[in-house]
Amino acid sequence: MRKPCVRYIISVLAVFLLAGCGEKLTEEQLATKAREAASNADYRQAKKYYEKLIKDFPQNNEVETARQMVALIGNAESLPEDQLQAEIQKHETHEQFNEALVLYNASLSRFPNAANRDETLQKVGLIYLNNQEQYQRAIDSYRRLLQEYPDSKHAAQAQFMVGYIYANHLKDFDQARTAYTTFKQKYPQHELMPSVDWELEHLGKDLGDLDFIANAKNEASGGGQPEPADKKPLAAPISKPQKR
Repeated sequence: MRKPCVRYIISVLAVFLLAGCGEKLTEEQLATKAREAASNADYRQAKKYYEKLIKDFPQNNEVETARQMVALIGNAESLPEDQLQAEIQKHETHEQFNEALVLYNASLSRFPNAANRDETLQKVGLIYLNNQEQYQRAIDSYRRLLQEYPDSKHAAQAQFMVGYIYANHLKDFDQARTAYTTFKQKYPQHELMPSVDWELEHLGKDLGDLDFIANAKNEASGGGQPEPADKKPLAAPISKPQKR
């Protein structure tokens, strides 16, 4: 009675194995999967896809990029901490922020006790926001900073940025209001308070409508040149990386 059961199990396993072996990704699929894995910070899987792309399609126009990514991920996985930081500095100097992100994430994963991890989390959030436009990942980085380093000098800015991204990029005004309210409670004397007050006052409003209303009021009062609507304070004292 046992032999038929064993044969059945072997047959089922064989079907699954054959199905897996039969899957052959095109060069476009490999490149897409590699980029997606890298975008999700799954660099080990991204490296496998890039290596397969190089091996199976050496004439593909993305092979040079693939080789660079394989080398970059290899450095991220193997360099000692001081050399990893030096590589990060090199990429930042050349405004290669997407490459720096790979190394930053590796640093966070491999060196949990490294100095200035709070600053690293801040920079990771900034790159996700400005260079990759991955807004939820940016929020996650800022929240991680707040959770792990609540007394950091970057904490207030991180709290502000959570609200700012929810309000201005994700249009989740309830979450934005919660984040801004938390900011007011924790940092009532901070220099970003005017920005927080402005954001809360205009939360969910169309800034174009605000300009129209201001101009209409000025014209109705018989004024000369229309006065601009209240200008929005700077979002945060941060420098925005330039996109490559």
